Amino acid sequence: MPLVRVAAVCLAVLAFAGGAQAGVRSPAHDGTAKLAAPSGLHAFLAGYPKASTTFPRTPAFAWNPSRGAARYELVLSTDPAFSGNSIAWDDTSVKTPVAAVPIALPWITGTPHSLYARVRAIAANGGVGPWSNSYGFDMRWMDNGIPGALDSPNGMVRWQPIDGATGYQVWFLNADVTDGNGDPTGASKIFSTATYVADERGYYTFHQPLAAGKQWTVLWRVRAVRTVYGALNNALPTVTYGPWSPAYVNRNAAMTSGTFNNLATLGEPPVTGHDPWKDGFRQTPGFTFNGNTGIYGPASLYRVYIFSDQDCVNPVFKGSIVGSPAYAPRTSGPLALPSDPLKLFKLLVPWAADAGNLVDAPITAQDGPQATFAADNGPVQERESAAPATFTPTLVGSATAPSSSSSSSSPPPSSSTGATVPSLTGAGAPTGLWDTNWPVGRYYWTVVATHYVIVGGSSPHVEYWDDEVPQDVCGGRYGFFGIASQPPAVTSASRLPYVWGLSTNGKLRAASTARPTVAGAPLVAWEPALGATAYEVQVSQSAYPWRTYGNLYTFATSTTLPLKPGKWWFRVRGINLTLPNGASTMAWSQKIGVIIAKPKFSVG
Repeated sequence: MPLVRVAAVCLAVLAFAGGAQAGVRSPAHDGTAKLAAPSGLHAFLAGYPKASTTFPRTPAFAWNPSRGAARYELVLSTDPAFSGNSIAWDDTSVKTPVAAVPIALPWITGTPHSLYARVRAIAANGGVGPWSNSYGFDMRWMDNGIPGALDSPNGMVRWQPIDGATGYQVWFLNADVTDGNGDPTGASKIFSTATYVADERGYYTFHQPLAAGKQWTVLWRVRAVRTVYGALNNALPTVTYGPWSPAYVNRNAAMTSGTFNNLATLGEPPVTGHDPWKDGFRQTPGFTFNGNTGIYGPASLYRVYIFSDQDCVNPVFKGSIVGSPAYAPRTSGPLALPSDPLKLFKLLVPWAADAGNLVDAPITAQDGPQATFAADNGPVQERESAAPATFTPTLVGSATAPSSSSSSSSPPPSSSTGATVPSLTGAGAPTGLWDTNWPVGRYYWTVVATHYVIVGGSSPHVEYWDDEVPQDVCGGRYGFFGIASQPPAVTSASRLPYVWGLSTNGKLRAASTARPTVAGAPLVAWEPALGATAYEVQVSQSAYPWRTYGNLYTFATSTTLPLKPGKWWFRVRGINLTLPNGASTMAWSQKIGVIIAKPKFSVG
């Protein structure tokens, strides 16, 4: 049978799973007595110790098989007594003693635990056995989930990545956003980004601090955001965000004058096994520079361009106009540069330097599209103003359709029935960049001066124009960097694949060799890839040449592969919805071989 295509990429998949809440039909009298309660129920997550009971992402589950079981029922609950309104997930169609749950569980902790799992065996004739002992666990961001602040240059904030995050929200506390009339509202600024760096454009644009020797204070907080998928059976709310960090303080010096210089690129910090300057950045970095003077003189507004060539002829990313000495793209969009001269004049208010612990709140424009123009008379299609990217899954092979039988003895459909959706949509502007095969391939970037001008005579309005053509300045004013998207890690530090399943003698086993042998459907897992919001898993009957036999898409970091007996290979890649349309796929993991064997024991 071809690989069943699990499409847990959308809430729609849970419409099939809803049937799993229904009770199994009354057990046959001769079936129940033969079934023992499964033992050894536990949860696990790739990359985490075996004894873990707290997880940042929905874990997978495994247990020792019960003799005579044709399938199992796995139930998750917020109540150790498994009362009716506490059931978060109920699946009666699990074919092997390993299960991947295609829902994002909420952050929830308790004493001793807040979530509980149990499982029971179901015979071929519909008879059910006793429940296993319950297994308790909790869901929370690891290490309290608070991003720690990192050192950053003028005009930029940076923080430590959080495991499981697919984005971040940044809160600038001492910034005052304008209303529709251009007047300050007293509201602070919160925006979204897919990376670990943000510029302070709201503090500089239209009102740069000018006094030499003074400092300006930025108060900011940040929290991680995750993709939430699926729906809990008991409708318990599931938030997308983690806890806010404490208020961090950045003290910035005044803008430097002179010709643009010291163009630098910053992004994720080096970690064990990865240095972005050796291996390439995994996501679009931030850009910083000194100076404020282009070929036509000093300026107070700037724009970053990114090119695929050193001559700066082929642009791949056009930034939004900012007044800060740093730029980092935001998925929530750019500042809405005012076209009304009166609203512009209201923004041209200097913000005060620190004096006597004064923390001033500069007036910041609302977010919104920018209508700007290049120096050679073309309107600029800024990436931050672009519509969210979409990704349409491409399914390979024949799906296994859910059963249409009305018989109560038929297992209800679950996450393994091959339900699918037509497409995915990103959460904001597609600010990502294509892989460059770093260090051979690379991107080149420059910064140009821009300005505003009031035009229109008796009906005046404000326009925003680049002063310079990037091609004219790239020869002496450029930086470079590379992008290499992270492949999902499908093996542990000991180089054993994240594969679990039954051995040929009926024992539940984790992989102990580089190419494990599993009887029945294995559960495969991986560690998350930075920037990925979903994943594609493909299988082939040969490692080379790779010929895709079947595939599946999932938001989770584990899934089961119901394959027929034989030699198989699988690989995993992330789907990054911050990349432009048509470019959402990330790097493939290494190929993992697995042998599917016929069991040598009887289950009946």
